[in-house]
Amino acid sequence: MHVLHLRLNVRLLNSTLSRTSINDEQAFEKWLLSVGHGKDIVPDGTIAFDARSMRVNTVDDLINCIYPHICDAVPPSQYFLDHLILAPRNTDVDQLNSAV
Repeated sequence: MHVLHLRLNVRLLNSTLSRTSINDEQAFEKWLLSVGHGKDIVPDGTIAFDARSMRVNTVDDLINCIYPHICDAVPPSQYFLDHLILAPRNTDVDQLNSAV
């Protein structure tokens, strides 16, 4: 297995983003890196996040929110580049991939 490390937030390179959007993206990047390094995780294993950004109750709700109508037809490959779910652990990613 070869592990790839993400080192650049390509979304921040988008020249059409407003200053507010860039600030939001940078804040999210810092938060995600923090979680990835095991920081900001509550002792019970949960991760606090800004509830204004997204709130779902189940994995199915999350999938339906990110991948609407995925069951209707096979989407083009670009669809998955534009609709991502980020997770801090590979086991979470594997479970989500299986559910999709």
